[in-house]
Amino acid sequence: MGQDYPRYEVIISEIATVVVTNSEPVQELDKPDQEQEKSNFNVVVNSPKPKSFLFKWFSQLTIGKLYSDFVSLNGIQLLAVLVVILIPVVLFYSVKAMNQQSALNNADGNHHQMLKSHTDWVDQTLASSETFAPSPYEKYNQIRTKTQPILKELSGDPQRKAHLAMFLHEAGVTDIQEIEATCHSAASQRVIPSQNCTERLLDFYLGGDLKYAEFEGWSFYGATFRNADLRHANFRKTNLEGVNFEQADLRNANFTQATVTCEQLHQARFTTGVILDDALHAECNLPGSLVAATAQDKLRFEWF
Repeated sequence: MGQDYPRYEVIISEIATVVVTNSEPVQELDKPDQEQEKSNFNVVVNSPKPKSFLFKWFSQLTIGKLYSDFVSLNGIQLLAVLVVILIPVVLFYSVKAMNQQSALNNADGNHHQMLKSHTDWVDQTLASSETFAPSPYEKYNQIRTKTQPILKELSGDPQRKAHLAMFLHEAGVTDIQEIEATCHSAASQRVIPSQNCTERLLDFYLGGDLKYAEFEGWSFYGATFRNADLRHANFRKTNLEGVNFEQADLRNANFTQATVTCEQLHQARFTTGVILDDALHAECNLPGSLVAATAQDKLRFEWF
């Protein structure tokens, strides 16, 4: 074995290498009692590269094994895996969108039926001619009591909320004043002058929710919004001649191109953020009011 033979190495794993020192097969000796030559094949154990504790811990986890399998995929296999992953995601969001649209459609139908039922009831109540019918004030206050929850139910429907307000205005139930019944003669029903006679005003919208109502382009001539919550309401291009905004909350309401006076706006309790045209803004000098251009810039800033 003094002759040097070529050295061949075959790596069978990252931890073992077979080293071949002789390409010729080993031949047996004639004498059975003579020791045979040692094998030409030697196994060399490689020292594994040191790996961090974090890597060993990660590789033992299921997610680590999945990651190893994932990065070993070729292009077509990777595309197939991505398709399998994306299909359930797309289906999930598609079903979610359809459910949301269905809920919106159901809510729209419910709001339509609710508004129709309420307006029909108001018409019947106003047309009632019972012998012992309540006074106009009591009758309209009854309508007010039943209207409050309807407005709250329509909080996400600004168009129908505005339609209801217009209907009530045209029906004449939002503004009524009367002399106390104790000031009337029981026999003739005529008014008896007295210092004890006082006027009662029906605050129809006291506690009513008219936020975000869409009044654009309508005419509310002579209407009453006393004590109404009109935050973010849109009165753009609306005829508001003679409208009463006494103690109303007009924060962030839009009055651009509306027919309205400073005297009317000064009746309101809150006017912060009211959007006005340049001329009206300069004339009224409302606390916290905004000109139309500034309001648009503010909305853009809040959006981004």
